[in-house]
Amino acid sequence: MGDYKTNGIRNLDRIKFYRKSGVALFMLIAITLFFKEKIMPLLKDGLLQFEWYQWLLLVSTVVLAAHWIWSINVELDDVLCKWIDSSCYAAPSHIVDFAVFSAFAIFLGSLFFCVDNIVYYCGLYAIYACSDIYLGGFHLLGQMADMIYRSEQKLKEYKDTMPENEPLSKLRACEMALNAIKSYYIKNIRVSVDSDDHANPDESGYEVTIVKKDLLKNHYFRRILLIAIGSLIVFGISFLSKITAYILISLLIIVGEIAIDMWRLERDRILRKAHRIWSPDDK
Repeated sequence: MGDYKTNGIRNLDRIKFYRKSGVALFMLIAITLFFKEKIMPLLKDGLLQFEWYQWLLLVSTVVLAAHWIWSINVELDDVLCKWIDSSCYAAPSHIVDFAVFSAFAIFLGSLFFCVDNIVYYCGLYAIYACSDIYLGGFHLLGQMADMIYRSEQKLKEYKDTMPENEPLSKLRACEMALNAIKSYYIKNIRVSVDSDDHANPDESGYEVTIVKKDLLKNHYFRRILLIAIGSLIVFGISFLSKITAYILISLLIIVGEIAIDMWRLERDRILRKAHRIWSPDDK
């Protein structure tokens, strides 16, 4: 659609590569460690060696890992790369990209190794959850605010100069999709635009940052913060009552994943509607 480049995010190609590398690293760590250290002894000594609450945590960990692999594919391919125009967006450095995906892969893979030791598991999960305050909160939401703001500016610019024969349906679809993505990620978060030329920021380049004091108003960030706090509480409980800790950490994982999926369902419902408007002949 004119200068608005949907399906054209060249700057995210390397992020896709690191995503695939992170998934491969996770699978290598998880499968190797878990089968060598956990499954083989169970097959030798009997599956009943695991208690029911350990099986509950194992299933919860599988759900967490599968959800991570599925979500990063959906977020990049079906959401960001389809509706965001980041042709003028500068992606983070290669080191940041690699570090983020590798860290999550290592933590998730290591969780499988600690299923039968609740203290180690809760401690590792607390590190994972607390680091997500920065990685999934400050860093991710900041990057999303940058991409969304720049896409909105490109769409406004195109709207003002669009040819008369250009179908309005595609413009409407892009606006609908951007609003859905914005509501999902950075709802209630204001952005600050720092430019050398405030009158013509597009002419000089500009930096988009989020207003950090607004983060607590954002449902996405609140979820991350609550899970981090909950993980620290369960880590303390793990020293007092192992069975209670097993149950609570399993519930924390499952409830956290269900909460984010409920928000995704509403966002994706709108995105599907936008896609039908964009391509009415697609089924």
